[in-house]
Amino acid sequence: MSVIDFETLSPVPHSTGGVLYLPKPGVALLARPNVHLGALTGFLGGLDLSLHRGEYIDDPTKPPEGTQLCKIAGQVC
Repeated sequence: MSVIDFETLSPVPHSTGGVLYLPKPGVALLARPNVHLGALTGFLGGLDLSLHRGEYIDDPTKPPEGTQLCKIAGQVC
């Protein structure tokens, strides 16, 4: 499925009842997560060293931003 760029999609069709609709299947990208792990240093500084707190920020796998957001949310919960 393609991402729909609303800036280049014109005109947007309307039904006879005035409802806007997309002329073809697709996904509209509304937001993109952006994770800044450095913001966690104050929080992580309060954790016991035995919990390997540095590993939260120095993750060698570098997952996609959305995955990273879910991972950190689960870890700090």
